[in-house]
Amino acid sequence: MLPQLISKLGHPLEEVRGRALDALSGKLDLKIFQADELCDSQDLFMKLLSWLKQSKGGRNCDILNFIIKLLKHAGDKGANQVKKYGGEEICEELLQVAIGNEKSLLEEIITLLAPGHKAEQPSRSLSMFPVFCICGTPACYTSYLRNQLGGPGIYALDDL
Repeated sequence: MLPQLISKLGHPLEEVRGRALDALSGKLDLKIFQADELCDSQDLFMKLLSWLKQSKGGRNCDILNFIIKLLKHAGDKGANQVKKYGGEEICEELLQVAIGNEKSLLEEIITLLAPGHKAEQPSRSLSMFPVFCICGTPACYTSYLRNQLGGPGIYALDDL
């Protein structure tokens, strides 16, 4: 599934690329894929950076946010892949014409690519563990906490 999604990032239609980006980002958020696993792909950053270079700004912020997410969690592995495909130069070029949020995202990527940046360690939260209702149906802690306790957060086992 991962190679197919990554290959769609190079599709000629922006709509197809956008759906692939949304799927990858969602699966990363849901921890179906890990950032390290995505960064192992030789084509991922090449396709993202190529899209960014040819884009007219439609999904630039989404692309940049996804790259930031990968760099924060994959650290050197992600940074090396971005550098391999000229990501620093592309970001510097785009920074010259960027405005608003896009400019701040590009600056963040450049900072994350700087030597000495360390990846964030993944945190384990209650939302990662399934909870079973009385009927035996699995639910997630995030939904449970939101509905029963007023929102996600850190709770003692007595609260659950």
